[in-house]
Amino acid sequence: MTEKIEDLMTREEIPYGVIVNIRTDERIYLGDREKIKPDSLIKMCEDDMVSLYQSMEGQILPQYWGQGNVKMLISIPQEDMMVLFFYYKRNDTHEEHHKGKMIDEEVKNLLQIG
Repeated sequence: MTEKIEDLMTREEIPYGVIVNIRTDERIYLGDREKIKPDSLIKMCEDDMVSLYQSMEGQILPQYWGQGNVKMLISIPQEDMMVLFFYYKRNDTHEEHHKGKMIDEEVKNLLQIG
């Protein structure tokens, strides 16, 4: 599973990602966190993943957060699972949104429970 997500990250030039099991707080870290500077957006999210997950209820997904040129894509591929991708903005807002929706769909397909 993680190999396919890492392939997606490489293809889409996403340096760092986290897969979070909300029930157990188990986290799978992918990529290289050191490639995201400044990392304050990561720090803001990592302390309370449950609250971040709960704040997504009723929101249109995927969600995008940003701080300067650092962006975060929030995907919820299934109940009690959240995937965060951290990257640098490359496109205009419309293109970012379109690309994010494609990434979100691929993540959902890759992480389906069969």
